[in-house]
Amino acid sequence: GPVSKERLIGALNANIFSRASVQADQLVSFITDKAHKNRLSRSIWGASAKVPAGKIHGLVLKLILSNLIDLRLATSDLAGTDKIKMKDVVVSLSKVTLSGGDGVSYDDLAINVPEMWKHFKFIEH
Repeated sequence: GPVSKERLIGALNANIFSRASVQADQLVSFITDKAHKNRLSRSIWGASAKVPAGKIHGLVLKLILSNLIDLRLATSDLAGTDKIKMKDVVVSLSKVTLSGGDGVSYDDLAINVPEMWKHFKFIEH
């Protein structure tokens, strides 16, 4: 369903990725935010919205498929094995290289690029 883009970006920056990356098994927990009475999820979907677990999982999948967040292994020695667990996967904000108007390319976070959000529906405040 529709989300608040500004509040989702704020939650990702200030509450989830302020430490640069999180374990994949923690990402849903951070968005759910039961420790703070679901403050983050209510902020993202609206104060009166019902936010079941499936909605949060769907948002995380959409963030991955839209290349707004990246997944990587915490340690490369697990690559190619069948021993990978959720705690072994690290999630971080995606970076993109953009062309500047002056012909010089620069890096930015994908969440700051409007085109990266084309598959999302947003709520108005």
